[in-house]
Amino acid sequence: MFLALPFKPGFPYDVTSPMKKLVKKQYGKDEAKAQAAAIERFNLLRNEMVGVTAANDVGRQRLREYIFALDHTEPKFADAEPSFQWADSFKTTKKYAKKSWAYERACVMYNLAALETHVGAAVDRSIDAGIKVAAKAFCTAAGILRIIRDEIVGSGVISGALPTDFQREALDMSFTMCLAQGQACYFELMRMKKRDDHATAAKLAVATSERFEEARAFAASPSLERVIGRAGYASVFEFQSACFRGAAQYQMALALAPKISRDMEGYGEQLGYLAEAERALGVALTVRPAGAPIPTDTAVALQQAVRKLAASAREDNSIGAYEVVKHPHELAQPQAAQMAKPLAWAPPTGEEVGAEDPFMTLVRPEVTAAGVEFQTAMGAEVAQLRSEAAAKAEEARRELAAAGLPASVEAVESQTGLPETLWGRLQAIQAEGGTDRLRRTLATAEEMASTVTEQLNKVEHMLVREQIEDGRNRDTYGARWTCTKSDVINASHVENMNRYKRLLAQGVSSDGLIRGKCEAAAKQLAHLDKPRSALDAMIPAAGGGSSGAGVAERTAVKRSLAALADLLAAREEMSEGLSKAAERAGQVVKQRLGEGGGGGKAGAPP
Repeated sequence: MFLALPFKPGFPYDVTSPMKKLVKKQYGKDEAKAQAAAIERFNLLRNEMVGVTAANDVGRQRLREYIFALDHTEPKFADAEPSFQWADSFKTTKKYAKKSWAYERACVMYNLAALETHVGAAVDRSIDAGIKVAAKAFCTAAGILRIIRDEIVGSGVISGALPTDFQREALDMSFTMCLAQGQACYFELMRMKKRDDHATAAKLAVATSERFEEARAFAASPSLERVIGRAGYASVFEFQSACFRGAAQYQMALALAPKISRDMEGYGEQLGYLAEAERALGVALTVRPAGAPIPTDTAVALQQAVRKLAASAREDNSIGAYEVVKHPHELAQPQAAQMAKPLAWAPPTGEEVGAEDPFMTLVRPEVTAAGVEFQTAMGAEVAQLRSEAAAKAEEARRELAAAGLPASVEAVESQTGLPETLWGRLQAIQAEGGTDRLRRTLATAEEMASTVTEQLNKVEHMLVREQIEDGRNRDTYGARWTCTKSDVINASHVENMNRYKRLLAQGVSSDGLIRGKCEAAAKQLAHLDKPRSALDAMIPAAGGGSSGAGVAERTAVKRSLAALADLLAAREEMSEGLSKAAERAGQVVKQRLGEGGGGGKAGAPP
């Protein structure tokens, strides 16, 4: 005989008024209109949920779907304070109304646990598949009740008077009852699959007896007995505990059969176990039920089996063994083997219940403000980097144009001596610092790369810090923290960051290439710092065309200058790419916030 927890009667309540009022206050009239349909659907979902009073798939689906919706609704409507009314499952005339989302969650979860106990109590356990279904149902219910007891009611988040079924003794009783009945299923399964393993069966039976005794002690506590005494919980648990205690002793007696058959000894020990079994079953059959009559068929059948084996053992013992019946303190008792454990329970996902967050388009004001702040900060950083890069590139172009390079190098091939125009430009280069200026320009490029790297790292750090904070909130609030995960929101930002880093690496590589070429041609570039007389002496007396002194040097200089021009173009392209990527990231932020409803007032209280 297995018991099922009674359902908590819930009462329909129009939650739309306080929820609409909150949206209007925090997000504005337009957003209140936009969310009106979602609020009505949530209200309908709740009214369907409170009508669940039967253990079937439809009832389980409605409870789980509402729990999913509740997980996504509570964080955004924590201050709405609708009044949820539920009755005490043990005394349905007592109703408790509380403006508490935690109370609502606990009541719905309690009914889900009650539904599982009804499944476990009603399933056909004449086959092993039915026993497994029952064991899983009871252990699932125990897992849900443990969360209610320890994490919701036990945490003190529900203020005021609590119904009896939420009192500590009642939750302890319900939790232990589920484990006891789950443990009984393991005993039944063991007897069905391994009938000859009596020692293990005894361990399972004694563990089941202990669980039922714990449940009886909770049910018989003064505070609980006054309310549920007439329901007969304590008497049923006392009956079950005594029955399984007798079953454990009977299994210990059966475990001695091979030894007795082999050695013709052990009758005294076997008769001692059977006497204990008879005593325990006698207690069970004298339990007076406080509620409905307790079915005793199984206990009577077990008692008859005990008496039959005891009669046979006494007869065999009298033939020649003449062993003295051992006293209880002389008998080795089996160690309890607790197999039933509360199954870990997690709130259902949208995929599991076939539903979506009913308020996915509603973004909390502080989230909107954080998104705007991030977008503004990123835009300012990128704009500054782009401005500095453009200024440096323009400065380098002006210097090249002023020097007339590389065209001035080509002019040497058709001149005798150093042309006046070329010398004038060389004088301008020398006045500006000559090749030393070129080295400084390269150093500036390196500094710019370092600055860009630093800024990218700052933005990346902002994303990581925000992700860590999101993780902390999830650890702190668990299922109540329903914001989309940071790693999902920031995926596009991280992708853009990686792209910027690759572009930057390409620019740094180009800088390095130019520096390498300049260092390789340092001896030739040094000529740009020489006086005119020295340069005139190096130029052939007549145009040498494609041969003669200085051709290789001029070719090297032209190539280096061409590479410098390519670097400037690449730098400008990288800067433009960074700017466009930042704009795209800003659009993503706007889109995300737009999906959450534009009515949120940045900076409004959460």
